[in-house]
Amino acid sequence: MDQIRMDQQNLPKKERYGIGQLLKTIDLKRPTYYDERKRIINKNDKYADVKVVIKEIAEKGKWRGSYTYGYRRIMPLLEKARKLLYVA
Repeated sequence: MDQIRMDQQNLPKKERYGIGQLLKTIDLKRPTYYDERKRIINKNDKYADVKVVIKEIAEKGKWRGSYTYGYRRIMPLLEKARKLLYVA
């Protein structure tokens, strides 16, 4: 989407596609487009440390190569791990 708009930058304004036309063509809602643009620009993941802990908990629950822990098992263990992190 942004590439199309950059390619048309040199064209007169009347000949350019509008953002609404482009979004309608690819059947994408305007808020979704702007949310994704913001996510691409801001690459900092504020939950990166939590994801690491969740992954460690899920690895402990592996059985025969499959992840067996769902969110009901992971959440109490995550809260317990978070308390240990904040105390230390």
